[in-house]
Amino acid sequence: MKRRGVIMNKKAIIYARTACKGQDDSSIGIQQQIQACLALAKKSGLTVVNTVSHEGVSGLNGSKKRLSNLLTLCKKKKAKALIVYDIERLSRNCNDYIRFSFLLGMKGIDLLTVLSGEEWVKELWTKYYKTALSRVIKRGIAEAKKRKSLTV
Repeated sequence: MKRRGVIMNKKAIIYARTACKGQDDSSIGIQQQIQACLALAKKSGLTVVNTVSHEGVSGLNGSKKRLSNLLTLCKKKKAKALIVYDIERLSRNCNDYIRFSFLLGMKGIDLLTVLSGEEWVKELWTKYYKTALSRVIKRGIAEAKKRKSLTV
């Protein structure tokens, strides 16, 4: 049920992550992320049923298993929303983020962020497109070489 653009009567899970243990004052730490996410949950009329945090975990490496576990938890707790401080907390790996975002959508789980992250999403899609395009071009060159229709 929605009221004035606010999701009502839904369960949510909060996820917070830092790359360094004991994150210094120059970046937002686990507790600050959680507090900001709790405020967003309250504003959105969500009931937080679980909070997951990882300290000292890189957003570049090993995110596939971490995100899979998070999706499993969302299903187990019947959460309809996942709240993060910003989308980079989920993953800085382009492919993992896109896959996870797609799976959330397929399961009907809304992704809410304290910070919008629009610029990062644009950058993410640009990287993904360049990577995919590069792969297609390399495959085409290799096939052309096999056919001997291209000399390099």
